Amino acid sequence: MSYKPFDLNGKKAMVTGAAAGLGKACALGLAKAGADVAVIDIQDELGEQVAADIRELGREAFYLHCNVTDHSQVGATVKAVYERFGRLDIAHNNAGGGVGGAKSADDGAPQLFRQVVELDLLSVFYCCHEQAKLMIPKVVDASSIPLRQRLPQCPISPMNCCPWVWGWLATVQPRPG
Repeated sequence: MSYKPFDLNGKKAMVTGAAAGLGKACALGLAKAGADVAVIDIQDELGEQVAADIRELGREAFYLHCNVTDHSQVGATVKAVYERFGRLDIAHNNAGGGVGGAKSADDGAPQLFRQVVELDLLSVFYCCHEQAKLMIPKVVDASSIPLRQRLPQCPISPMNCCPWVWGWLATVQPRPG
């Protein structure tokens, strides 16, 4: 008998950044708990494979290409997920990360900082903005706890965005009463 921490049978989910890493693990975990999953990413081959893996678990799954730093793509993707599933119960906005390529903080810093903000902050806003239209009052989002030290390959860290994300999430949570 397999361990099932909670039952999501029949729930409809979308996971951004679902082609690899934590997003893939979350998408598979949601499927193992019974949810049908829309796999959202920009890594097409890997995303299609994750969707296939979920279908092998007996759940409905499909892959959609979406650059979450583009608000119009996010809006079209959320709409496509809603049209395919008929509703959206779970949204895990996982896409994010650091931007490598700089050797020091002054090596392209403004451009790299903008990329981090777009990926780790604005993408969460774009996703929540579009999902909230369909899900209020049940918006729940997740943000990672940032690394406490700078990654050598990423002098401009995603940790800069986490407090902003947490503040934004607090504004979209349902209020009692």
